[in-house]
Amino acid sequence: MSRPHDRRNSPNYKALSRGLPTWEIRGAGRRPAAGANGILDAGILVYNGSCFGGARTGGVQRKGRSAMRRSLLLLVSMVAAAATAADYQVTFTITGGEGYHGQGVASKVLISTDTELQGWSFGIRWDPALVALASHSRGIALETVNNGNPADFVSLDANPANGPGITQGVVVSLMQVAVLPVGQNYEVLNLALSLEGTPEGDEPITTQVRFVEDLGSPATSTVYVVSGNSYSPAKADATLTILPPPKDCTIENFTCESDPDNVFLKWEYLGCEGDHPFEFLYLYRGKTLLGELTVDTVSYDDLGLEPGAYTYTLAWVYWPASGDPITLDYVQCTAQVIALMVTDVSPKAAFLPGTVPDPAQAGNFLPGVLTIQGRGFRDGLNAENEPITQVFIGGVRAPTLSVVEDHTITASIPCSSTLGVFDVLVVVEDRGEVTVPEVFTYGWLRADVDINGAITLQDAIIVLNYLFLNGAEPYCMDAADANDDGVNDIADAVFLIYMAAGVNPAIYTPKEPWTAPAIKDPTNDKIGCALAGFTCTQGP
Repeated sequence: MSRPHDRRNSPNYKALSRGLPTWEIRGAGRRPAAGANGILDAGILVYNGSCFGGARTGGVQRKGRSAMRRSLLLLVSMVAAAATAADYQVTFTITGGEGYHGQGVASKVLISTDTELQGWSFGIRWDPALVALASHSRGIALETVNNGNPADFVSLDANPANGPGITQGVVVSLMQVAVLPVGQNYEVLNLALSLEGTPEGDEPITTQVRFVEDLGSPATSTVYVVSGNSYSPAKADATLTILPPPKDCTIENFTCESDPDNVFLKWEYLGCEGDHPFEFLYLYRGKTLLGELTVDTVSYDDLGLEPGAYTYTLAWVYWPASGDPITLDYVQCTAQVIALMVTDVSPKAAFLPGTVPDPAQAGNFLPGVLTIQGRGFRDGLNAENEPITQVFIGGVRAPTLSVVEDHTITASIPCSSTLGVFDVLVVVEDRGEVTVPEVFTYGWLRADVDINGAITLQDAIIVLNYLFLNGAEPYCMDAADANDDGVNDIADAVFLIYMAAGVNPAIYTPKEPWTAPAIKDPTNDKIGCALAGFTCTQGP
């Protein structure tokens, strides 16, 4: 017959009797097993000891036990976070390229991620004997990542301490209302790199452009941020190849760039330090000869074109210095002449009065300004004193606008009497019109009962009049549900009064839609926003 277990024989009991600290597992009475995340899942590890001081009860100190339990729970949460971080698949990539001495390589920094990123930073270095930075610019992803707007904080330093190199630091949204979403190959930085090395003989030179941790003061880490924590990404550095000079004179980098009416051609000569092996160049647009050019010509402007696609051929009769047979050689490029084009519209939402949240101060709202990027826009007035360029959102004309160098329009956002998603129409006299379908949303703002773009005492008065004095029903009952409890009652009026007075913003700040417009209430209630009888009035 087995003898019953006597806990006085256990090591913990003997240790307690001598006043020594001990550990024990408290749980379901089974042997602890390691969970999937490396944390014991059969019970709670509890510390019993005297090192924290405090009154002893039954050989166990309450204060010490409580403090150690809190420490253990913190440790467990840290272990869990580290295990989760290992599952992220985030890669920073630098693209490479090749060319001859003196040529440029267009390099990009790309981010691919399987989780939402709040921000990131990195440093990039190259060998200054072989590569130089000609110019740099923000990647296109940074211009729209913040709910259609540029990232709130972007730092670019092309002359960091311990350089040469470049560093970038980005916080997508200072208010944490936007992130870089899951996706592949987001362009976050453009680098124009100049190849400075000169190969000897027939062997090319290869060099790296790489992510580093020692640029700047303090040094900029190459990390990404998730839930306020930084993690190291996988890194793919770039390889640049500097090719040995060609044995024969040739033409490279034949490019065509266009605007709404013209095409601008450029090219370079390589290996042509001595006499050119040809005397004339022949330039064609399609099958039409544009001209016979001398060998010192490096550009040509083809002006006054109708919209369309154009292919250009630069040809010459070639007497190679290498002794190869005489040949007809040529290079080609294609350009698209587009009279009017829209490439981006931002922001992509506003509240019904045409207002947007103030990024610098929560709870403040500003007249919305729509920025349209593209080409072919024209400034000025026509003979009837009307703007040559006009913008419409859902058929409502923007009251004011300005055009910057034919590629950017800034227009005031008109108010709307209707919730929904609408087209943006750009009309340019003598150039036509472009419709961007379903790109702009008008939504309502919680607590803005009178829909004038501001939260004031008047909003509370409208609610009280409706509830108790036979006043008119608010246009948007969802907006009048200021405390978002699914009921329109006197509590909403009290909420609005305290909010208008600025009392305790931690409590009297509405739930969404507050930082972004909405068509439907994120809270699943049956109140609705009918806008019956509402007609917006455009402000100045």
